[in-house]
Amino acid sequence: MGAYRCRCPLDEEGRLRDGVHDDRCPAGDLQDWAGRVLDAERKTAAAEAAPSGVVIEGTGEWVRVTFAEKPAREVLDALRATGFRWDGGSWVGERSKLPEAIAG
Repeated sequence: MGAYRCRCPLDEEGRLRDGVHDDRCPAGDLQDWAGRVLDAERKTAAAEAAPSGVVIEGTGEWVRVTFAEKPAREVLDALRATGFRWDGGSWVGERSKLPEAIAG
């Protein structure tokens, strides 16, 4: 079986027009997936390097909380109860609602 050949529009030099794949292109989906994986790995590595195994990022009202490992069920329930949502490998929510067990 041959390799997949992308049918996205190319410019005169044979490069992707505007540097991106078309919405319907499987190669574009793969490229997007690879970017998300690399981003999640970067966040997890930062959390592993942190003394507490947790990184809290953000300025202003909103924060992103990343754990080195899956936290205990009680911690996840506390995040959900205060309105935090799972997004891209981290929990995102309002700084003022960050559970005390995490903000500690």
